Amino acid sequence: MIDLGISKIALIGAVALIVIGPEKLPRVARTVGALIGKAQRYVADVKAEVNRSMELDELKKMKDTVESAARDVEHSVQTASSDFEKDWAETISCIMTLSPTSNFGRTFESSSSLFSLSSLLSFKSLYTAV
Repeated sequence: MIDLGISKIALIGAVALIVIGPEKLPRVARTVGALIGKAQRYVADVKAEVNRSMELDELKKMKDTVESAARDVEHSVQTASSDFEKDWAETISCIMTLSPTSNFGRTFESSSSLFSLSSLLSFKSLYTAV
């Protein structure tokens, strides 16, 4: 910025008093002050707009990162679910081959299509714990 000390401001004021005159100086000083105030508000508005733009770009990057992570989690859940379904089908087929006449195997076979994702995940946790 401009380096204005007390002595430079006093010199500018003395020159302005001589050039403009004592009658018009207060009005000119008010006008200059108002123009300086408008310029400061304009600069502040531009800075705020630049900051908002930068924050918006950062938020877009974060949104993309979160969406990517969500897709990765969804993919891993789907993979784990399909792996579990395969393991579950193998378990059911093993149970069916061990006791083909029991109702136990038929119950699991008929109800296997009714499992939701939450029950699959809870069974998966039980299955992996065993």
